[in-house]
Formats: sequence, structure tokens, C-alpha cells
Amino acid sequence: MNYKRLNDYTGWAVWLVATIVYLLTIEPTASFWDCGEFIASAYKLEVGHPPGAPMFMLIARLFSMFVPAVYAATAVNVMSAMASSFTILFLFWSITHLAQKLSMTRWTEGQTEPTSAQRLAILGSGAVGALAYTFSDSFWFSAVEGEVYALSSLFTALVFWAILKWEARAEEPGNLRWIVLIAYLMGLSIGVHLLNLLAIPAIVAVYYFKRNTFKWPTFIGALALSLALLLFVQYGLIQGFVKLAARFELAFVNSMGMPFNTGVIVYLLLVIGLLVGALWYSRKRGWWQLNVAALSVAMILVGYSTFALIVVRSAANPPMDENNPENLFALLAYLNREQYGDRPLGTGQYWNSPNDQQNPYNDGNATYFPSHSVYKQRGATSTRVATFREEFAAEKYVSENEGTFSILQEYVDSGEKKNGVPNYDSRYTMVFPRMYSSQANHIREYKRWSNYKGWNETAAFISPLDGVERDAAAFELHLSSRILGGQLDKNELTRTLNNLYRSFDQRFGAKFEVRSGTEIIVGRGNEARLADLTNPEIRRTLSQMMVEDLSQGLSRGRTYAQSLQRTLNGLEQQVRAGTQRANRTRSSEDIREVQRLQGQADRYHELLVPSQAENLRFFTRYQVGWMYLRYFMWNFSGRQNDTQGHGDFLDGNWVSGVDFIDAERLGSRDHIPPHRAADKGHNRFYLFPLLLGLIGLVFQAIRGWKDFTVTGLLFILTGLAIVVYLNQYPLQPRERDYAYVGSFYAFAIWIGLGVYALFDMAGHLKGRDLGLAAGAPLALAVVLFGLETASGGSHALSYGLFYLGALSAVLMGLAFALGRSGNEGLNAAVFSGLLLLIPLQMGAEGWDDHSRARRRTGVDMAKNYLDSLAPNAILFTNGDNDTFPLWYVQEVEGYRTDVRIVNLSLLNTDWYVEQMKRRAYDSAPVPIRMGEEQYRQGTRDIVLMDPPANPNAPYVDIETAMRQALDDNDLVDYGGGRKYAHLPSNSFRVPVDSAYAVQSGLVLPEEVDLMVDALEWTITDGSGTPRQYVLKNQFMVMEILRNNNWERPVYFAVTIGPDSYVGLQDYFRLEGLAWRLVPVKYGSRGGQPTGIAKDIMYTNVMEKFQWGGMDAEDEIYMDENNRRMATNIRLQLTNLADGFIRSGASDQGLEVLQKMLEATPSRNVPYTRVVLPVVELLAGLAEDPQLSDAQKAEAAALAKEVGTELFTQLADDMDYFIRLDDERYFASDQSIQVAMAVTQRISGALEDALPEDEQVQAVVARMKQIRKDNSDRQRGQFSDPPVFDPDAQP
Repeated sequence: MNYKRLNDYTGWAVWLVATIVYLLTIEPTASFWDCGEFIASAYKLEVGHPPGAPMFMLIARLFSMFVPAVYAATAVNVMSAMASSFTILFLFWSITHLAQKLSMTRWTEGQTEPTSAQRLAILGSGAVGALAYTFSDSFWFSAVEGEVYALSSLFTALVFWAILKWEARAEEPGNLRWIVLIAYLMGLSIGVHLLNLLAIPAIVAVYYFKRNTFKWPTFIGALALSLALLLFVQYGLIQGFVKLAARFELAFVNSMGMPFNTGVIVYLLLVIGLLVGALWYSRKRGWWQLNVAALSVAMILVGYSTFALIVVRSAANPPMDENNPENLFALLAYLNREQYGDRPLGTGQYWNSPNDQQNPYNDGNATYFPSHSVYKQRGATSTRVATFREEFAAEKYVSENEGTFSILQEYVDSGEKKNGVPNYDSRYTMVFPRMYSSQANHIREYKRWSNYKGWNETAAFISPLDGVERDAAAFELHLSSRILGGQLDKNELTRTLNNLYRSFDQRFGAKFEVRSGTEIIVGRGNEARLADLTNPEIRRTLSQMMVEDLSQGLSRGRTYAQSLQRTLNGLEQQVRAGTQRANRTRSSEDIREVQRLQGQADRYHELLVPSQAENLRFFTRYQVGWMYLRYFMWNFSGRQNDTQGHGDFLDGNWVSGVDFIDAERLGSRDHIPPHRAADKGHNRFYLFPLLLGLIGLVFQAIRGWKDFTVTGLLFILTGLAIVVYLNQYPLQPRERDYAYVGSFYAFAIWIGLGVYALFDMAGHLKGRDLGLAAGAPLALAVVLFGLETASGGSHALSYGLFYLGALSAVLMGLAFALGRSGNEGLNAAVFSGLLLLIPLQMGAEGWDDHSRARRRTGVDMAKNYLDSLAPNAILFTNGDNDTFPLWYVQEVEGYRTDVRIVNLSLLNTDWYVEQMKRRAYDSAPVPIRMGEEQYRQGTRDIVLMDPPANPNAPYVDIETAMRQALDDNDLVDYGGGRKYAHLPSNSFRVPVDSAYAVQSGLVLPEEVDLMVDALEWTITDGSGTPRQYVLKNQFMVMEILRNNNWERPVYFAVTIGPDSYVGLQDYFRLEGLAWRLVPVKYGSRGGQPTGIAKDIMYTNVMEKFQWGGMDAEDEIYMDENNRRMATNIRLQLTNLADGFIRSGASDQGLEVLQKMLEATPSRNVPYTRVVLPVVELLAGLAEDPQLSDAQKAEAAALAKEVGTELFTQLADDMDYFIRLDDERYFASDQSIQVAMAVTQRISGALEDALPEDEQVQAVVARMKQIRKDNSDRQRGQFSDPPVFDPDAQP
């Protein structure tokens, strides 16, 4: 059999393996995040989130159109699995192509095919590299769910394989058809994901090396051309094509008075004409390069034309029509992802950059919408008086108003972005800005990751007594006990404190005076107080005061940065107040005072701007290290667990599985708690894939540097280039490893080539080369170890290099030994077979945390949400995971289509409000009476709220309040062309029809006496603070309440936060996974609602809820998102059980707790501290006189089972923390304190319920031991005994 046939057959065999793996591990229905939305948009060809994926929709629709609706998600997931397995096929053929080229350097004269040994080695390379990628963490994750990333990877693999096919056939007639095919595939891929475009530089490099003799100037020119092509496709075609069409449309409609879409038609005819003309003329003249270029552009546009589907379907107004891109201007905003905001790349602001004082805001791009504008004739001219999206609305306006009117079709700028783009003061901007978000939690993380102004460094205090350097806490203790403790006389104490303050550039006498060795006067003048140093409490307070004073003299550290920021905040407040005063008085003295204060503020701004070193530190540590290299190592080294981490040592890190390496990065591996070691996401590859890839990388760089350049360009452009482009802020809502799979694909090529490298070494490695190759990494490891020791840093890098060097020495030693046998076939067989164990080991480690078989949590939880609701309900949701699964079950499975899902995030947009006003399936329109012109984007995006006119009677009728806010003649002018609607109060009143409330079942019979005549509430934020304004979404909630008149049940999903309750939580009643708004004031605790409809929820839970497979007897994999949903179930069912027990129905409370434990067993959903109340409730039921003895025994047994399991987990964690090094022990302090509090409560509850039980006594004993160990550790007196073994207790 010739090599080509062997290559084809082996590739299909690898494809078959990948196909079987992915089909066995796909999720049987829609997963969380965007999957439900993508599947729904494909199933009915609706419009998903920007920038759209029409090609994905078409292919997914093809897969799902021949199966029943309940299997549509399975069909789309199968599509992802098949796309992924074909990606593996093309990866295999790409690797074998590159390996064959490497083998050709060893071919003898006249040889036209690889030898049998070379064939085996080449095919082994392809199999190992392709299977390593098959089982890589990130790619496998995307392969088994209905998302765009699997199909995107297929297009990337296809175009890379296609350029290699062109390279092999470049001398054949018609070879340029491969280039045209690549252009077409790229055009199609735009309708899936833009990752494919990043292969353009690698494609250009292949073409350059094949057609040109290498010279640096021409090569650099080719790279520049490739980047220009990338930018041309990204901005010139994808965005520019639509932007130019929009300009044509604007000119034809607004300037020439033509009907809508005239400009689009003319533009398309011109583009087609130009392309046809270019093709005809270039063919006629024989200009084949121009011909291919024109044909390629045409093919890209043909592929790109799939976006016409988005416009056509949006024009049909389907129920799911995100951003409503039914015209060119909306489509352009959709393609540009404008709803997600922007981030700086080349230059821009940092998180606290002030706006320019003279011109704080610029106008953004005009946001045009198609309008049927009403013009009123006034003499010889006409003036536009109103704009309407719909013609019937314009006609209605004309009929209701007096005068001579005309209606004109035109595009009108909504003014949404007028004066709306911040113009930052250029003095406080920077090049390559990485820390730009002004969100408070992001700023905190910026400072931590960049070590901003020494943010993470411990403040150093040196005592004048002993010269020892201490941190703040230790120095405070030293100051209290040694300096102020009475051992020094008056003169010694004065001298010591003067020297101490002088070392911090401060003067002790400015605030203190030593009266005697045991007395200090604090303050001056009338504020002076005498501090008695013989009193330990006074001494401690004085020490704290002095340390705080001294901290102000620091020029680095967290305290220093916070002090600068506080001073700046104070100055800016004075500037604002002074500016208002100067504007009022017009006094030159007031103006000068403002200028003086502004000058001081400017100096503090200069001090607070992050340095470029800090900016780059954040880039390297967070964006490159945490958000790319960590993911890279997940795939080729191992993963700590599947819990999203944000930089701590406990969650989300990469691991190697080699304890002495991991211990340097993550702390001692000796006492890892069993539950952490057993985490399904804990995967260990022992650095084997990484080592093999590095060997292949070096080998290709030495033996085939041109192909190495091609692969390297693919690796960098789909890895680090994306890191730079995305400019991600910290605390991402989910892990983002899927964005970099193209880079991991390129590294898998090197893994495959590593096999061929070792085969090649076996035949040609000399003893001297072996010593050099094996010794170089080991020598470098020794040097690094010395440098790390000298700098006091971790030895993770040197240990890792030593380990990799030792492994590579073993492999090369094996190659050297095999080479001496002279049997090339044996060499190829040994290395292909031996190294095939690497992907097999990856598959074995990853199977349990990548198999989603039998898991239906996302869809079942969505149905549980809907089953919690009364008929014809309105449900407010907020995030992706409490919205997209609901869309899926309604749009695809047709489940509970009487319910209207209202996403509060999207309710900030006019297009979504407009959709809510339409009927959808069995759901009537949401009760919104406002006209489109009243909530149009740029109109009432923010509505101010006046303070209540009468604080003693703050509640304003909602109808009155809304009428004022909708009055365009009653706006508050804040200058700069910005006017705001306003509400007359922040407290409102909605009347209640008591008879209807009772008759409809809204108020339960037992609640009739508690019913209120009206809902009275104050709009607050999540912390309960009254707001001064509302956003459009909150304003629309008020509009819905105003018009609903209690006719439709209104619910808020339990997963939305208090900030989204709009202050209504006192009137919330839990009925399942949603809070119902009812005219009964239950009150709230800590901002959380307390009302509960026990019988309704009991029926929902016991008879309607489905559990997504997590109640299965056999283990299923529940990843972090699924565990969060299960945690939510546990919380709400605990609330229900507690409600029953408090009302005296203890037997039903026990039933609910039993159901919860049965539905969310710890084998699938490990217990967390959320089940602490469960343990306490069960322990209480064990002594409840209302229960039978059998029920009490059952409660006691469950309390012990759940309590001891949770206690053991937390106790194991504390044992682990206590035995860590100081840095990690103190970093774990909060975790220890929380675990200590929870275990103490568990121990107390179990001891009360089962005082004589031996296992409980063991828990109590262990609790005492842990408290002692932790106390000893804090005092530095801890010795490390064996970890507590409960089985060894009596």
C-alpha cells in the first residue's frame, strides 16, 4: 500500500476514534451559557447575540430539522462533535504533511516516497499529535456542546490544511483554485466566528516560501502584507462593506428623497458590476494575479453573504431578535458588537483617568434609524415635528393634530451617542493601556495583579530600639509592649518616638507630647487628651493611632496609594463645590481658588497614574500569564480543578502532577484534602504533552525553519495576538480558554512532530550531541536555581526545567540506544507506540470531567423555573444562565410559551422593549403603553428621581409619577445639551384591587388579613440605599407595574441579585425558583425576601420539578456552572423546609429535606457550606416532638451523614491550610475563619442531637484539635503531627 493511501486510511481511523469519543461524551441537550440561545436561533432561524453566526445557524438547522424538537439540541451537539472530529482529521493530515517534509531531508537520491520506517514514524506523528488535541481540555469542552467554537475550529483546520495542499500542488496547473477555496472558506467562516482570519499570516507565509527565495526585506514585506490583508478583511470587508452600503443608503434616502433600500440596491449592483468587470478584464488581459485577487474577494463576499439571513429574519420580527438588525445601520452596530462597549488598544485611559476639563465628552457616531418623519408646514418652509419607526404611528399623529403635515421617509440620528463618548485628559492616558475599566472590583484586581505602588508589599517599620524590620501588625504589638510599655523614662521615650517619626519624615511633637514615662498628651489645645500608658487598652489604641500616622509617611504600599486617592477625592470634591460657587458668583477670587485646587488635584493625578512597568506587569501576569499561559498549561500539563479561579492558589490553576514542582507554585502537596484530590477536574499529564511539543518545536525550528515560521505564526496569532486584542479586564464572568484553541491546535502540530523528531534522532544522534542536548537544559536549570535562590523567589521554573530536562535526556537516551540497533522500523514502532500513551493518558484523565452524557441540568432547571410560575406570567431574569436555557425550552421544545421572559439587562435597549410589546406564542404582549419615541435609545436611558416633597408621606401614585416622567416638556437641563426626564419621588404607590387579588388566587386564603391596600416602596440599590436615578430597565419595570393592574402574575427569578429587585423585595413570595410579587408585605432580612407560599412550592417541587440527571444512582459530571444551579436548588428547598418547620408542619419539612438530599446527592454535587442550615434543621427535627420516633431517627441519621461529610471536608481543608507555608497560610485566613465558624456550628448541632454517638464525639474532638492547631500556628508554636484520622478514634 502506497503512502498516500496509508495516510488517508490512518487519518480516517483517527477521525473515527475522535468521533466515537465526542459522541459518547456529548451533552444530550442544551448546555449553559450561550448554547441554549445558539440552538434556539438555529432551530427557528432567529437572531442571536452580536455579531451573529448565520453560517452556524444554517448548518445547525440542517442537523436539527429532521428530528423531533426534544432532540434538536442533541442534533446540534452532534454537529459540534462531528465538526470537532473533522478538525482532528485535518490536523492529522497537516501534521503528516509537515512530518513528510522533514523526512525528505533524509531521502536518498531518486527516492519519491518515505521508507516504510519513515511512513510509520510520520503516521505515528500524526496520530499522537491529533489524538493529543482530541483529548486536550479546551477543545474537548467545546466539542460536546452546541456552540460556535467547534465549527470555528473546523474552518481554521480546513484553511490551514488547504494551504498545505496548495503547497504540495503549487506546480500543477490550476493550483490557484486552492487559494480561491481558502477565500470562500474564510468568507463562510465569518458567519461562524472570526478566529479563522488569524490564519491569514500563516497562509501568506506558506505562499511566500513556496514562490520566493528567502530574503529578509521581502519576507518582512510579506508579513506586512499578510497583516494588511487581515485588517482589510476584518475592517475593510466585514465592517467596511456594510458601512459603505449604509452611506449609499443614507445619501439616496436623505439627500435624494428615494424610498428606503434604494441605496442598498444601487450599491449591490455597483459591487457586482465592479467584481464582474474586474474578473472579465483581468482574464482578457491575462492578469492572473488580479483575476485571482478579484475572485477571492468575490468568494469572501459570497461566503459573507450568509449575513443576509440575519437581516431577512430580523425583518420578520421573530420572538428572538437581538438588536433588531433589520437595516444597514442596525446591522453595522450588530457586527461591531457595540452593545458590549469598547476598550482601548494602542493608547487610552487608565481606570482613573479624568476627563478633559475643557471638552469632557465628544459626540459618538450617529445612530441612524429609519423614520417616518412628520413635517409641519410653516409658511414656505416645513419643520420636522415628530419621528416614528412605523408609518401607522406617523399617520395617527397627523390625524390627531391640527395643521398641514407631510410624512417623509428618512434616516434620523437618535442622538444616543451625542456628547456621550468620554474625552480623557491626554496627560493621564498611556500607551498600550491594559488597566482601563473603572469598575470598583476591577480596579481592586488591577492593583493586586500589577502590584500598583507596592500594593501587595508589606509595609516595613524599623524600631529605633532594636533596628528590627516588622510589618504593621507586628510593629503595632512591639510599639505597645516595648516602647509604650513603661520600660522607658520620659527622656528615652521622647527620644525614641522623635527618632521613629523622623524616619517617616514626620514630627512627633506636631500631635503628641511625652509628659512622663507612663503618660502621653494626645492632641493640642482644647482637643488635648491625656493617655495613661499603664492601661493596656489605651496603649493598644495609641499604638494603632501612631502606626496609622506613620503609614502616612510611606512612599510606597497600599496605605500610601489609598492616602493619595483619599486626598485626590477630597480635592476633586472641593473643585466641584468651588466651580459651582464660581459659576454662581462670577468672582475672580473664587475662580483663582478653583484653579489652585485643580492644580493640586492635577499633581495627585500625576502621582496616581500607573507606571508603564505596572501596566506591563498586569499584562504579563494577568492577561498573558493567567488568561493565556494558564490555559495553555491546562491543556498540556494538567489542571488543578474545574472551579474558576481569580489568582489564588486554591482554584483554577494549572498543575503538572509532579509534586515537587507543584509545591513551589501552590504550596505543599503532602496534606491535600481527599475531596480536592478526588475532584473530577483534577487532571495530571505530568508535563508529557508539553515536553513532546517542545521537542517537536525545536526540531522543526532546526530542520525545517520555514515550516516552523508558518506554524509559529499560527501559534502566535491565535494566542498572544488575541490576548493583546481582547485586552481583558479581571474577574471575567467565566473561563475564556475556548478563545485560544487555535494556538493549542498549532502546538498539537509540534506534539506530533516531536514523535518524528525522536525517530529521526534514533538514527542520527551522536554521543556528543546526546550529552549536549541532555545537559543543556539541566545546566540551565542549575543557573536558574541559583538566580531564584539569590532573589528569594519560587523554584518552580528551575524545578520544571530540571524535570523536563531529565525526561528529555531519558527519551534521547532511548533514541540513542535504539539507533545503535540499526533497525529503523523498530525505532519508528517503539516511539510511535510509546508516545501514543501520552494522548491515551490525557483521555483517561479527562474523561470524567468532559463526559456530559446523561446530564440535562440546564434544560431541566429552565423547566423548573417555568413550572414555578402561574399561567400567563411575566418572569424577570438577568444573566445568560437564567435566560438562555429558558429561551431554548420555549423556542425549541415549545414549553410553557404562555410565560414571557423579560431579561432586565436587555430591557435597557429600545429594540428589546419593542419586542416585549409584541405577542409571542401563547404570551400576550407585556403591558407597556409607552410609544416608541418615548423609550428610543438616547431617550430616558436615565431617569432622575427627585427627593420626596414630603418625607413624612413620600409615596407618589405610580400613574402620576410616570405621567410626569413621560412629559417631554418637563425635563431637567444639566447643560451640555443633555436633558433628563425625572420622577417626582424615589418612593411609589401601586393600588391593589383587593377583591380581584383574592378572587384570582394572587393572595392566598391564609394571607387575606395581611393584604395591603397598595404596594408602597422605595427604589433602592442592592445594599438598600435609596437611588437618585433609575436606568431604562428599572423605569420599564415601573411602566409594566403601572399598566399590569395585577392581571398577569409578575415574578423575579431567584438568581437575580438584590440590585434588580427595584426595592420591591418586601412583597416577594417564593413559589419555587421565582419570587412572585404580591400585595402582602412579608418584609426582608439582609435585603433578601422572606415570603414563601409553602403549599404551592411543595407541589411544584414534589410533583413538577425535574433534576437534570444529578439524582442518578451512577455518578454524572456536574461542572461548576451546574453545581451553582444545584446550590440554588438547595438554598430554595432549605427555605421551604424551614418555612414548614416554623409553621409547625415538621413532617413536610423533613420530606422536603429528604427530597433535596435525594435530588442533589453529594456523589454528584459535593456538599458546600450552603448545606449547613440543612444539618441544623435535621438536627432540630431529631428532637422535634411532632415527629414519630422513626422520623426523628431518620432526621438524626441524615443530620449525622450530611454533617459529618461536610465537617470532614472543611476540617481537611483547615488541616491543609494550617500546614502550609506562612504566605499561603495567612492568605487562607478568611477561608479558615469561615470553615471554623461552619464546623463549629455543625459540631454543636450534632452534639446537641446525638450527644452519645461515637462518630459525633470524634467530630467534637477533632473540632477542638483544629482550634488548638490554628491557635498554635498563629502564635508560631505549631508542630506538625499526623493529620487527624477519624477512623483511629475510639
